[in-house]
Amino acid sequence: MATLRFLLCSLILMASLHAPAARAAGTGVTWLMNEPVTLFDLGMFRLEQDLDRAARWLMEMGYAAEEPISGAYYDWRQRRIIAYVSIRDPYNEPAEPACRETYERIAREIVRGTPQGSRTAQIYLENLFLHEGPGNFGRPRSLGPELVDSVRFEITLLPSNATDLGGRRVRCAGRLDSKPEKLLLTVTN
Repeated sequence: MATLRFLLCSLILMASLHAPAARAAGTGVTWLMNEPVTLFDLGMFRLEQDLDRAARWLMEMGYAAEEPISGAYYDWRQRRIIAYVSIRDPYNEPAEPACRETYERIAREIVRGTPQGSRTAQIYLENLFLHEGPGNFGRPRSLGPELVDSVRFEITLLPSNATDLGGRRVRCAGRLDSKPEKLLLTVTN
């Protein structure tokens, strides 16, 4: 009888020790599943995908000899989203007209599937940062214009030689709907 009681207590003890270990094994994934993803997170993810697609398009069309680097991040100091594409052309030195031209090509490619008109940039950015389907009626009416003001697109043309750390760089930046002549140009040597 004492042996049976000992075995029963041992089984109960072992079962109680095993349960927390089993729960702990799935804790990380369970935690991830319970964490909310915001519409901001979704929009940033979609923006990075579109920038990557536009960068690949530049290569496919022959506008870039090497694979461009692209991405997006939130600059919390300036409270704005920076969307960038950096291109190195091994055959040509960076120049201001080429930067403006590349900016315009990428901007057109990014909004390619969006209805065209005076609100193209607004519609494109709203579509990135809102969920699909019904339920967006409660969004602020100023969301489109605020996104256009908050997202800064930057195109950087890098020196032709990858090892030339001090070479000429040309950056043009602006809103998605900026005309090429209105871009902010920065040239560094």
